[in-house]
Amino acid sequence: SYSVTGVQTCALPISHLGAVRQFVGWMARTGKIDRDPLQSIRPMNTKTDIRRGRRSLTPEEQSRLISKTRTESERWGLSGPDRALLYLVALRTGLRLNELRTLTRESFDLDRLTVTVEAEHAKNRTSATLPLHAELVEELRGRLAMMLPGARLFRRVTDKGAKMLRKDLKAAEIPYKTRAGFADFHSLRHTFISGLAESGFHP
Repeated sequence: SYSVTGVQTCALPISHLGAVRQFVGWMARTGKIDRDPLQSIRPMNTKTDIRRGRRSLTPEEQSRLISKTRTESERWGLSGPDRALLYLVALRTGLRLNELRTLTRESFDLDRLTVTVEAEHAKNRTSATLPLHAELVEELRGRLAMMLPGARLFRRVTDKGAKMLRKDLKAAEIPYKTRAGFADFHSLRHTFISGLAESGFHP
């Protein structure tokens, strides 16, 4: 049995509300329910209903986060230097947490200054080769030289990336929340993309 009572008054995220409307509409079209009780609900404007705005880290905050994290103790199986490198790779490539955890020694070509994410690990299931920032190349050169073939750049990456970053932000005295929004792990990607846009690069 299905129940849609009260859906109109539920505080659902916009993406969830859209999914519910599509599902209930399909149920009505296929005869699983007599009518679509959500037909009168209009789609919401995501620009006027922002539930969780993310903010970019300023250049000073980025520098402080990396330098402070390097001196911190282990969290979630990653040492301070490992976490600092994880954040730096995220900030300089825009890669997502799930993509970062798949990177191996072979993902990087320091001669061509690129990193490649294989299609099976990319969110859009398309292989992507990205340019590397000169600062990041210098950070990676010594690390990659000591790694065995096939070894992961980050031995262990927790799925609690947001909590891990929040603790390191606190240690670096960087506010997690400001009027501009929240600084969660995906904000590192947001910071990268915002930096490109500010530099005049096309999306």
